[in-house]
Amino acid sequence: MKDFLAIQMAGNQGVTVAQNLPPKWTPDFPPAVVIGGDGGGVDEWPAYTGDQVRVTVYAAGRTEARRIAGLCMGWLLALRVPGIGVRPGTGLLDDRDPSTGGFIAGFTVRTRARTQSF
Repeated sequence: MKDFLAIQMAGNQGVTVAQNLPPKWTPDFPPAVVIGGDGGGVDEWPAYTGDQVRVTVYAAGRTEARRIAGLCMGWLLALRVPGIGVRPGTGLLDDRDPSTGGFIAGFTVRTRARTQSF
């Protein structure tokens, strides 16, 4: 999912997509999209995982954070992510990060990945 969003985000100069916020990120840096797992379950054969994935955008302003988060949500729900089924989770939420002083906007999606028999 991280690689998928990085490709989609390529037209937004400077925006990074990673599993961690860049070290010492501040609102002076370009916006950052952070992908994290919120856990889930695994069923028996044919095995599939059902994880919830959190997408959080850090930006200098609330409008920019929400714009980028909305783009990410749209891409994940409207386009096919290779190897992963994506379904809606939570809606867009925003706040201010007290650690960095930046604005954050985020959402979750539910995912499903299934094993393939050979």
